[in-house]
Amino acid sequence: MSRRFIRLAVLILLIPALPGTGQEVSDEEAIHLVLTNYIEAWRDADYDRLRDVFDPAGHVYWLTGDEDSQHLQSMTFEQILARDPRPRPSYGLQWEVRSLSIIDGHLAAAELGISRKGGSYVDVLLLHKIVGSWRIVTKTFAVR
Repeated sequence: MSRRFIRLAVLILLIPALPGTGQEVSDEEAIHLVLTNYIEAWRDADYDRLRDVFDPAGHVYWLTGDEDSQHLQSMTFEQILARDPRPRPSYGLQWEVRSLSIIDGHLAAAELGISRKGGSYVDVLLLHKIVGSWRIVTKTFAVR
């Protein structure tokens, strides 16, 4: 066999399986792809891509106020996605999945550490596998 053929065969074996290629991806790989798309789409204000990772019926939760008078706020993903797109070029340049738990193949919880200019976020995301695709259904975050 030629070296070119061997290199091509090795390259094909190293390419990760992607949805739509006929090859199965693990739940963990699929969730990591959703998380990557979430970070990149939020940073780029790519609302079409965000619609692909969020379930429109889901919610985002966060605290407002100071230590003595905090209030839990929330919006649906549809409300967030209806806002004017605002790119966040410093958002998510450095990020990591701090933990990921997959429960019964249909529910997952992920904790992300996300950098931004002047601070960082901690996002906790709940995902459900809906009609075979992982979608973020709940997001709660804290700004540090």
